[in-house]
Amino acid sequence: MLTPEELRQLPQGAENLLTELNDFILQDISRRIARGAKITDTAEFQIYRAQSLGMSVKEIRKAIQEIDVLEDEEIDRIFTEAAERSDAFDRKVFKKIGDTGIPLEENTFLQNIIEAEKELTKGKFKNLTKTMGFVFDERNNTVHLPLTDAYTRLLDKAHLQIVTGAADYNSAIREAVNALGRSGVRYINYQKDGEIGSGYRIETVARRAVMSSVSRVTQKISEHNAETFGADGWEISAHAGARPSHAIHQGRQFPNSKYDSIVAPLINDYNCRHSAFPILIGISTPMYTDEQLAKIDPPPFTYEGKEYTAYEASAQQRRMEAAMRVQKDIAVCAKASGDDERFTAASIRLSRQREKYIDFSKKAGMYTQFERTHVFGFDRSLSGKASWAVRKELDKSTKGSIISIGHSSSHIAKNHLVKLPDGTISKLTEGTELTKIKTFAGNGTKSKIRDTPRLFKQYDVPESEWKKVRGNGFVDYKENSVGSELHWYESNKTGTIEMKVKRFFDES
Repeated sequence: MLTPEELRQLPQGAENLLTELNDFILQDISRRIARGAKITDTAEFQIYRAQSLGMSVKEIRKAIQEIDVLEDEEIDRIFTEAAERSDAFDRKVFKKIGDTGIPLEENTFLQNIIEAEKELTKGKFKNLTKTMGFVFDERNNTVHLPLTDAYTRLLDKAHLQIVTGAADYNSAIREAVNALGRSGVRYINYQKDGEIGSGYRIETVARRAVMSSVSRVTQKISEHNAETFGADGWEISAHAGARPSHAIHQGRQFPNSKYDSIVAPLINDYNCRHSAFPILIGISTPMYTDEQLAKIDPPPFTYEGKEYTAYEASAQQRRMEAAMRVQKDIAVCAKASGDDERFTAASIRLSRQREKYIDFSKKAGMYTQFERTHVFGFDRSLSGKASWAVRKELDKSTKGSIISIGHSSSHIAKNHLVKLPDGTISKLTEGTELTKIKTFAGNGTKSKIRDTPRLFKQYDVPESEWKKVRGNGFVDYKENSVGSELHWYESNKTGTIEMKVKRFFDES
């Protein structure tokens, strides 16, 4: 079995590769549209159109080939890691009976299942990169177009607007690249009967493909282990913010007779993070008590006049992340087309969205998942330009009085989220001052931070700029304020992130 958090994190590497491909395609097409629309001579334009289309197709194919190779490597890594974790978890459950069975690496039956699922998933990814396109809204109709058709359509429209005087150059280009940014690169699901299915973003399709495939293979491993060790029941994993129809079953144990009616439908549900693992009824202690399950969700809260449950807050987080992805894509297209004014505006909107996302997540008592926005992982030089554009605009509006908060020079904390030793989320006691602050690894020390590769990938901050810091403060815990030693990461770009309780001084 994989935990819900492990299932959430596993697809990220594959998803990031397709985000890079998305950004490359958006930049390539936006840049070529901006250049071609300047040409006023019809014959010259037709020559550019043909040559540019050929060059674009060649460059995009090359990028796809490179991504396909990297995706194959990433899929191998994901499935190997998922299988080993799942098998190790199941074996811990049956460790007491002393029968360890055939090791996973020597189990031909399971290895064949894993390899078959790997190849199936690799095939899905190759199909995905062969059927990419854009989705546009035109006159209240949804139009699905392959990459080349979208490019020529937008280029022709922008060129026609300019030469006929229907729009000036800047307006025509902005309209074209905005359409690209609002769509992002999509998977166009062409059906056998010629109909076109919903065109989801390629990153979303990648995530779902990996999660469903990993869930399927790890469940097959668990079913095999259940038979090997003589399991007579199943326990379903649990996580905060679960779908109401799933929440009533999560964390519960069921006999084998309920597998087909309750367990299998739940874990096979679309885009679900629940898993099930084999147990011995009456012997295997449940992972959660009834009291813990009753409190697994943070209480409902009100934000901007609307009340949210944990499940509703999770859905709202996904909507906010999707909006940030769109704004990032608009910024990518604007910069590639040379529209600095639009790039600055998009960067400012993106910054405001980020601030609201952080504020909402804090009030919800939920961790932010910036890796799901694909905002701070896009092209590093472009991300830096976006930050600089926002800072310049802030300088204008505040006459240079930019206040930096959240770094080790001044830690007066207010409602900062903190991860507790049991994995649940709490917050610093409001108004507490962090004391005895010390950087003990990373920038400025002789010790390395082992987690910097993951931090770089997730937050787009170079490994050399990270600090790992500790300090003392008070945390809300069991209706009390408890003194704690806290650890967290810092960088100039992110401020204080991923704060957790290393140990409690007391629980009185």
